[in-house]
Amino acid sequence: MAVNFKKMTVSCNKQYFLFLLILFIGHFSSWAQEDKTRNFPYIPEKSWEVGTDLLWLIDKNILPANNLLVRRNYTTEYGVRHAWRLKMGVSLSLRDSLATSDFVNELNTTYLMIRMGHEWQFPVEDKTLLYFGGDVQFGYTEIDEKGYTPGIRSIYDIQDRIYEPGISVMLGARYFIKPWMSVNLESEIGFRYRIRRYDEVNSPLAFPVSGGFSFVDSETFLLNLSPIHSMNLSFHF
Repeated sequence: MAVNFKKMTVSCNKQYFLFLLILFIGHFSSWAQEDKTRNFPYIPEKSWEVGTDLLWLIDKNILPANNLLVRRNYTTEYGVRHAWRLKMGVSLSLRDSLATSDFVNELNTTYLMIRMGHEWQFPVEDKTLLYFGGDVQFGYTEIDEKGYTPGIRSIYDIQDRIYEPGISVMLGARYFIKPWMSVNLESEIGFRYRIRRYDEVNSPLAFPVSGGFSFVDSETFLLNLSPIHSMNLSFHF
């Protein structure tokens, strides 16, 4: 097993993230001095919310294309807005094609994601609110590949498993098109612990029951800053 605790990936667009952070701090300061009982006709005091990320439409998605967001928005007796949130996503890719010598190449990829968390919300205008919060998350990636290598006349079987528990902190802005429809952009700082288990078997055609085995296991801490992590379209009821 190869363990690497130094590897760290960071991707960011600093200008957007700093702009959103400054906007949030400025409006939070003014919100703290205002009367929290002020009415915001376009922003429901409580609602169930169901939405999905749209970044896959422009091929910029970080979440799986098939994803679902569920929020329970509510307001306390002191006028403070909160939400419990749940995100789930799945991505499947299956390939099964006929190769030479009647051997079949197969490549199956599965990605599953689940995130649960809480957020604090601060209305800043009749149709706009800012929010921040945190999620606990878990991701699972599975890659299965089987095929034939003509050059060395062997068959191979690859199994790659990646487990990613983690936590994240998010900062977002939401705009209500209607009281029952909203869009939001969300930035995120995520911390994940990646556990990879990789097995590969190569067997010569003459003796398919024997062959070489290789294992490439790793454990890595990951830090990721995503200035535009998701862009959700949501419906409230």
